[in-house]
Order: sequence, then C-alpha cells, then structure tokens
Amino acid sequence: MVTRARHFSLLSDPKWQQALGRKDTVDKVLEFVVGHWATLQKNPPADMAFTNPEPKITKFFGLSLRKHALSHGITGIFIVEHNVAEIDEIKQELASRGRTDITYFSNALAPALEFVFECKKLVPPPVGKSSRRQYAEHGVLRFVNGIYARDGDIGFMIGLVDEATNIGPTSKALTRMMQGGDMASLLRLITDENGEVVSEPSTRFAACQFETQHARDHIEGCPDVVLGHFTFAHRR
Repeated sequence: MVTRARHFSLLSDPKWQQALGRKDTVDKVLEFVVGHWATLQKNPPADMAFTNPEPKITKFFGLSLRKHALSHGITGIFIVEHNVAEIDEIKQELASRGRTDITYFSNALAPALEFVFECKKLVPPPVGKSSRRQYAEHGVLRFVNGIYARDGDIGFMIGLVDEATNIGPTSKALTRMMQGGDMASLLRLITDENGEVVSEPSTRFAACQFETQHARDHIEGCPDVVLGHFTFAHRR
C-alpha cells in the first residue's frame, strides 16, 4: 500500500488562506452544487431521471448550475463537457486528453480558481463491484494521472445513486474499496494525519462525505491533489 505522508504540503500554500478568498469561494460553490441538486430533485426533470445515461444527467445538471449560479451569488461559470489536454510542445501533439463532466471556473481570484466535478452512476444499489471500479479507474484515476486538474490541487467526485437510503452504504462501499492495498497503490493515496488513506468525514470540504489525497510526483510539475467525494441521490 502507498503510504506517502505528505499531507502537510497539500493545501498549505498561502493561496488557501481566507485572506485571498479561495477556500471561502470553494465552500460557497460546493454548498450551491449540493443545494441545487436537492432543489432539482423536488420536481425532477425528465433528463435527470436515474434511468437515463450518465452523460444526459450530468449535462442537464451542469447547464442548470450555470443558469442559476449568479442568482445564488456565484460569479464564476460552470462549463459542461469541457475538453482538456496537455500539449506536447516537442511532438506538437495533444497528450493526456479527456473531457470533464462539469468544470467550475472563476477568474475573480488571484490565482484564478478552476476545479472539476467528475460524475459516476453507481448501480446496482447500493453499488456493484463494476461500478466501484469504474468510479476509481475511470474517475479518480483521471485526476491522479493529471488528465483532470493537472495544474490544480483539488477536484471532486460525485457518485449518483437511485435512492437516498443508498447514500450511506454507497459511501462505505467506496471507502472500503479505496482502503484495499491494490487500489490504494493504484490511486497513489497519501495517508492523512491519522495514518488513514480515507478521511471520513472530509476535513477540508464540509459538504463532502469523505476525502482522499493523491500523490502525483510521477508527473513532472504536477501538484498532489485532494479529492472531495459526494454521493447524490435521485429520489428521497
């Protein structure tokens, strides 16, 4: 198991101090994202039905976030299906290409704030083995390998479940998976101050169910990343 004890270096840069407004802004955006999902579920749009493919659900959600952000005091912009890639200047070609589900961007701060929300539909309830691996290998690993948030140090995973009663069991299933030796190594997990690879509840993002930290020292110039994890339900 990877047990890199570098948690003190993460989010310790002065840019995270409240004087610069960065943490306050992140907390405010996360509060809006969680609250807007709950608002939509009071009268669920057809495009957000759990029976729909994940891209259809997240596209509607992302565009709705963008439409309603300003009225909730969010001055940045939500971008849906944002293309990202690293440019290899020597070969003059794109590398590490991907497309995020939802990206939030604000240039109102210095430095500018940008972070990704990657969504994964988790079935069957509470969550099957295949879905757990998809969540890790086609979600979390995209952050770990610098496809998402290559120049940033935070990101967010959103697991989608059918019923609210499955939120707790799903979170537990995901945290158990990440605590396994093989998965902890694959995801390059860093231990927290308690020697754990999963912080539950999240210590940095009050809105999240749990939090993980990932080493990215295998990528030149790429900072380590902290991921906050949500589980959203379609029916309550």
